[in-house]
Amino acid sequence: MARSNKIWFRKDTGWWMVTVGGVKTRLTQGKENRKQAEQKFHELAAVRARVPEAPSARVADVVEAFPAWSKIHGSDDTNRNYIWYGQKFSEEIGYLLTMELKPIHVTPWVDAHG
Repeated sequence: MARSNKIWFRKDTGWWMVTVGGVKTRLTQGKENRKQAEQKFHELAAVRARVPEAPSARVADVVEAFPAWSKIHGSDDTNRNYIWYGQKFSEEIGYLLTMELKPIHVTPWVDAHG
């Protein structure tokens, strides 16, 4: 089982760090800045992509995966439209969990964008 991500202080460089997806990321410099490092870590975790099938997947994760399928099964023009509308939809509703998505979230957006 994989370890959960947590921040750690790197003495030789003086930076708070975190390893996410095998990549070490600098959060903030200075041992006294732990709270700021924790805040940056939470921001980083919030925007990290998840697989569309995961229970924790957001609307943006599903919208981002859809054009790959659409490219195989549809025309280039249709795929371009899906990408454009998907991007606009994700900008407004993207952080919502897919499990929580309801028609009340989609209908007003469709009415506004046609």
